[in-house]
Amino acid sequence: MSDGLKAVFWDLDGTLLRMDIHEFLGRYLPEISRALPGQDPASVGKAIMDATLDVVMSPNDPRANMDKFKEAFIRRVPVTGDEAFSRFNAFYDREFYSLGTPYAPDPDAIMALSFARDKGLVQALTTNPIFPMRALLHRMAWAGIDASLFAHITSYENSNACKPHAKCFLDVAALLEVEPGNVLVVGNDIREDMEPAHRAGMRTFLVEGYVIDNGSPSAVDARGGFTTLVKVMESLL
Repeated sequence: MSDGLKAVFWDLDGTLLRMDIHEFLGRYLPEISRALPGQDPASVGKAIMDATLDVVMSPNDPRANMDKFKEAFIRRVPVTGDEAFSRFNAFYDREFYSLGTPYAPDPDAIMALSFARDKGLVQALTTNPIFPMRALLHRMAWAGIDASLFAHITSYENSNACKPHAKCFLDVAALLEVEPGNVLVVGNDIREDMEPAHRAGMRTFLVEGYVIDNGSPSAVDARGGFTTLVKVMESLL
């Protein structure tokens, strides 16, 4: 790594926010699927998942993920994009926050974030940008994380590529004017965090506890808890 560590890109779900993503989705999808009156919730839920997959599979489409999702969703459900997004935004503003009841801040995660800040490292929250910013801010609140720690937060409004594409990380590095070789990517998913970061030429750290072990171990440079992560960051400075 030339010139040492300059930036840390953090995943959210299962990393800074200690959660089982599958358990969360099992509660989230039925709730948001009821946000469109007069529509079959099962059909809405399937349309959300299928439209999201379309977004994930289109890293070379320069449009924002939000616009790609809107187009893909209204192809599957007989509503206008404005109507659907008005209802979805109301859900995020009024009901989504209550889904965070099972979760609590992790003092060790906050300690690691504070260490990176105190060392002057540029920090970005590189969660998979398939959610609106309003949903991300709620999830950060569940984790007790201050948004001001981050120079950039990926959301579907400001991103046009998703994990597991390396472009998702490279775009943030370019935006923040840091070289890929000076970035450490911290996440819990080997396929979606470690592998694309490795392909981008970034170093990787796999946070244990909620690991999604569905990729190549060779993409993981180091692994462990947040105390180990602090030691790794210190060694790379």
